[in-house]
Amino acid sequence: VYEYVSSLENCPGLLDIVAKVEEEKDEDASHQNYLYTPHWSLEKIRAALKAGKLRQGVLKTSRTNFLEANVMIEGLEKTVLIQGRLNLNRALHDDTVAVQIFPEDQWSTHSTVVIDQEKQEEEKRGCSEDEDADETTLKEEQALLASGRGEGERQPTGCVVGIIRRKWRQYCGIIKKNEITDSLRHLFIPADKKIPFIRIETRQPEMLYDKRVIVAIDSWPRDSRNPKGHFVRVIGMVGDKEAENEVILLEHDCPYTKFSESVLNCLPKMPWVITPKDEAKREDLRHLDVCSVDPIGCTDIDDALHCRKLSNGNYEVGVHIADVSHFIRPNTALDKEAQNRSTTVYLTSRRIDMVPDLLSSNLCSLRGNVDRFAFSVIWEITKKAEVLSS
Repeated sequence: VYEYVSSLENCPGLLDIVAKVEEEKDEDASHQNYLYTPHWSLEKIRAALKAGKLRQGVLKTSRTNFLEANVMIEGLEKTVLIQGRLNLNRALHDDTVAVQIFPEDQWSTHSTVVIDQEKQEEEKRGCSEDEDADETTLKEEQALLASGRGEGERQPTGCVVGIIRRKWRQYCGIIKKNEITDSLRHLFIPADKKIPFIRIETRQPEMLYDKRVIVAIDSWPRDSRNPKGHFVRVIGMVGDKEAENEVILLEHDCPYTKFSESVLNCLPKMPWVITPKDEAKREDLRHLDVCSVDPIGCTDIDDALHCRKLSNGNYEVGVHIADVSHFIRPNTALDKEAQNRSTTVYLTSRRIDMVPDLLSSNLCSLRGNVDRFAFSVIWEITKKAEVLSS
């Protein structure tokens, strides 16, 4: 694909969005100065896991220090600490990794120093591919980590020897301006501080500066300090409200597209009315004074309660939840979409509904002076709140 697109004329921007998957270089090439040790094969990892020589877990990178991560291992009380670029060995946040735990005399404590990638790259001429500069940077990073080593109890420490499952996704961020004019190489700064900077090539840098863009990772060669990727698309201008909102939604993996036709077809036809069949199956609580616990102005009122004194001196307390299950049947397109969305997401100027508005703000909203279905639990309690029956 790359060769074909390269042959096309008058569309240089098209090359930017083609993935650049590099061939694996000969591991035995003695002339090549590799930064990282090679990853073990999956067969070798499986055998070592079975023999107890390696441990498996999901890597979680620190929010304040991209050069430090923890791996939670089943059966170990403490997480395994991974420190430094070489020990992380090209593993990214949320990757499932194979870890080799060091002998106890090499265990360490968390570093208290905050390491900012952008500041580091500024000091090291971020777009340089010079091998000596890379080695110098690695030594300085290790010294920086050591300088902030805490006084607390040491914890198991190790290194990543292989990647069992990648969790790469598309990342939002900005393109760092390259001081070298006409250079194709640029650094992409992800919005997620846990992700390292990504090297990309672009022939349209002026169009991408000051924009929020999306980049995908293609590979992370052993001789590159940073992963390599390609430009996917522009989200919008930096600082634009809609663009920044979309970054938040994308970075937190929140589905925000419009509901599909198949989902909308699951909705009840309007006008909706309660049928005699519905009334026969339900208990009528419309004579009670039921109060919402949602704030004034809320459109999706899904929680309510009532409390009244009984003739025997006890109290009846009821909790009422809008009965969404009446409208959403199992395994329908609407049910699957609601599962995928999981929750309603509130931004400062926008709401991303879990279910279509007809349900969330109307039929499944316990509005005043209209009939609605609810799932209710009612208790009889004493004045000291001892439950007598439910």
